[in-house]
Amino acid sequence: NPQNVTFEQYAERYGETYVAIKSSETYRVYKSMLQRCMPLYPRRMCDITRTDLQQIVNASWNHPSMARLLCNRLYGIWQSAVIDGIVQQNIAVKLNRPKEIPAQKRPLTQEEIEAIKKADLTEMERLLVDILYQFGLRPAEAFAIDTHSVNSATKMLLIDQSVSSRNSVPYIKTTKTGVSRSLPIPENLLPRLIPAQGNKYLFTAENGGLCSPNDIKRMARHIKQKINIAMGGTDSVWVTDISLYTFRHNKATSLYYMQGNVSLKAKANYMGHSEQTFIRTYSHLVDEKESVELLRLPTSQ
Repeated sequence: NPQNVTFEQYAERYGETYVAIKSSETYRVYKSMLQRCMPLYPRRMCDITRTDLQQIVNASWNHPSMARLLCNRLYGIWQSAVIDGIVQQNIAVKLNRPKEIPAQKRPLTQEEIEAIKKADLTEMERLLVDILYQFGLRPAEAFAIDTHSVNSATKMLLIDQSVSSRNSVPYIKTTKTGVSRSLPIPENLLPRLIPAQGNKYLFTAENGGLCSPNDIKRMARHIKQKINIAMGGTDSVWVTDISLYTFRHNKATSLYYMQGNVSLKAKANYMGHSEQTFIRTYSHLVDEKESVELLRLPTSQ
C-alpha cells in the first residue's frame, strides 16, 4: 500500500536508485544529509507537511550549503514520490533557505607563493602543485594524467579525461565539459610529466592504479597543512584557506589580465570553459578590471 510508505523507506530507496550511481562521495553526502531528516523517518510520506520540511531546513539555517542540499534533495525525493504515486503533490517546492555567501575565487597571495616555495612538500606533492600552478587544471584532470597525455615531440599536454569514482572505486571519464584541450608544456616541466616506469598514471595509489577520492583528499590536506606551516601557522592555527582550486583561480586570473593579442575565447579554451562560462565564473575579475580602468580616466577640469 503506497500510503504506508515511510520517509525512511522511500528516502533509502531513492538514494540507492538515483544517488548511489553517481559517485561514492555524492552518496556519502546524501547519507549525511539524511541524518538531519531523522525526525521524519517513522512518518508516512503522505502525512508529512510542507511545514515539517521547512523545520528540517531551518535546523540547518546556520549552515547554508547544507540547507541548500536539503532543499534540493527533498525536492528530488518528493518529485520522485509524486511520479511513483506515493504522494499527490511536491510539497518541497520553493522551501525557504538562507542566503549563501559564494566561495571566494581568488588568486594566490604573495605570502602563499613564497610559502609554497619553502614548504616541506614531498616530490609528488611538489609535482602536483607545480602542475596546478602552471596549467590551472581541475584537480580531477591532474590526477588523470597518464602515458597518452604527454606528447614529448610537440611538448603539449592533452587534457581529455578526469578522475571520478563510484562506490569509492576510481575510474576515468571525460573532462567536466566533455571537451579536450592541449596546453604547451614548459621545457623544465616536461621530463617530470612522464609517469614512472611501469606506471600508466602520473599520480598513483599504493597499488599503482588510479588515486581514490580518499587518496586525493589526503594529498590535498597534506599540501594545505605544509603551506600553512610555511606561512607561520600551526596544526591548530590556520593562516590560509588555500585549496587545490586556488591554483586554478590563480591561473584564470593571470590569463584574464594577460596583455597582448590573446582573445577571451583562447583564454576560456585554455581553462576548459566556454566564453560565457569563463565570464560568469570570473565575473569579479571583470568588475575589478573596470574599476581600475575607471580610476585611470582623466578628471574633468
